[in-house]
Amino acid sequence: MDSDLLLECRGLSIGYGKVPFLSGIDLFIRRGDFLALVGPNGAGKTTLLHTLMGLNRPVSGRVLRMTDLQVGYVPQKGTHDPIFPLSALDVVRGAGGGRGTSRLRLGAEDTARAALDQAGVSDLAGTLFRTLSGGQQQRVLLARALSRSPDLLALDEPTAGMDLPGERDLMDLVHRIALERGMAVVLVTHQLWLAARHARRIALVNKDLGQFVLGSTEELITSSRLSEAFGCPIEVVEGADTRWIVAGKHRPASREEPSS
Repeated sequence: MDSDLLLECRGLSIGYGKVPFLSGIDLFIRRGDFLALVGPNGAGKTTLLHTLMGLNRPVSGRVLRMTDLQVGYVPQKGTHDPIFPLSALDVVRGAGGGRGTSRLRLGAEDTARAALDQAGVSDLAGTLFRTLSGGQQQRVLLARALSRSPDLLALDEPTAGMDLPGERDLMDLVHRIALERGMAVVLVTHQLWLAARHARRIALVNKDLGQFVLGSTEELITSSRLSEAFGCPIEVVEGADTRWIVAGKHRPASREEPSS
């Protein structure tokens, strides 16, 4: 594998146990890539992400990873015990102090505090994680992932439950940090506008259709491609300086109808 290639899979089949629900997956990820996995609920996006990370075993095929590949993982909201009394700093330190080091090594707290600062929540270090808002919790989990000095940042629905400004701000921050550090990003999301805004490549995933389609964002964020992947009409409307993605047929407001 060349120095920029982080992982590669050819003819990969994913599923549970020995039963595949999606096959024929060919994929590579290089430094600086930003890949979004999109598709309907239950399409297999998280299973694919976990298989790429090594958390799930492939049903068949192999995932070849760079030696000592470091992955920073931001899981779906709600995977932490809300009762256990951890501070934001405790949550970040639980990820370890960095590449190939013990979580208890001297300086791990400094690394964690620096990651909290980069995620924009350094002032919350001593606050109980369970008392934070959803957006604040996701930034703490991002800091935990960043504390590993990752080559690859894996995000599983990181903006679930957040309002639109919070979604935008978090993903703009992720994109900026990824560019600064030269990291690759793999994002699982239902928010098609976020995928269109940030991803260089899109993978349309739908296990019920046996579908895995990989291409550039320009190729796949289209009305026909998205409608096929989601099994319902989706229209992509290009504006002067933005792109609108709507479910159903887009009908511009008339002069008699106030736009919402």
